[in-house]
Amino acid sequence: MAAIRERKREERIQALRSQAGLLLSHFDGCSLWLFGSLARGDWDAFSDVDVLAVGRDRGCADVLIDWPIRFSPAGWRMT
Repeated sequence: MAAIRERKREERIQALRSQAGLLLSHFDGCSLWLFGSLARGDWDAFSDVDVLAVGRDRGCADVLIDWPIRFSPAGWRMT
């Protein structure tokens, strides 16, 4: 069971990295940081994904604030 859990965690993190990479490739000085239960590995079925968006200017911040609306991997429910 632990192996399945770790595989699912890695799949979710890889999906986040992929989408973050696509987004951040268009903006210098922007970064996204994963934190919380998914980052620590103690997530469960009710956990959300905690991401801190950091931008050096307002334009970057405006783009990053709308990012969750555009990102919804298969099987993830956006709220």
